Amino acid sequence: MMATGLLLLAGSAAADPAWTLGKPQISAQLNYGIATGDIPGDINPYGIGLGVKGGYTLDASIYIGGAFDYYFGGSEEAVGSEFDYNVWALQGEVGYDLGLMPEGVLRPKLGLGLSSIGGEFCIGDVCDSERESEFSIAPGVQFLYTLDSLYLTADARYNIVFADGDAEANAFILGAGVGISF
Repeated sequence: MMATGLLLLAGSAAADPAWTLGKPQISAQLNYGIATGDIPGDINPYGIGLGVKGGYTLDASIYIGGAFDYYFGGSEEAVGSEFDYNVWALQGEVGYDLGLMPEGVLRPKLGLGLSSIGGEFCIGDVCDSERESEFSIAPGVQFLYTLDSLYLTADARYNIVFADGDAEANAFILGAGVGISF
């Protein structure tokens, strides 16, 4: 009798199938990035950003997709000079979709691609710009909540940029958005 109860409990604790299975998904997202490295002049090159994601969840719950994020960054003014920094990232993503409930999916994921940090440096009326693109990885997790064909998404990840031993472009990123699946 006790064994039957444990089997029933174990069966009811099993995850629901993810609603994302066999469906393409496209979303737009509002992000905020907090730089964690040594930033020249304490300027956050991330800050507010916009992103787009797209991908497909295979029947085996494996998600394959891509993302592009653009961060508006920050600026700093000093006597006669101004410094502006920003970041963009283009990454492929792979994840695994876990059905938490019929409407909710938790997706642990890993992004792999390029992150580019750059800016414009002006002293008086003379300006110069510089940009470096480096390999980056972004481990994270995403939650998707379906409203039929529309869905809401929340995202947290840590972008690690491999830039000549410097950690100035690494960042913790939070995002929220809306998407469509078909």
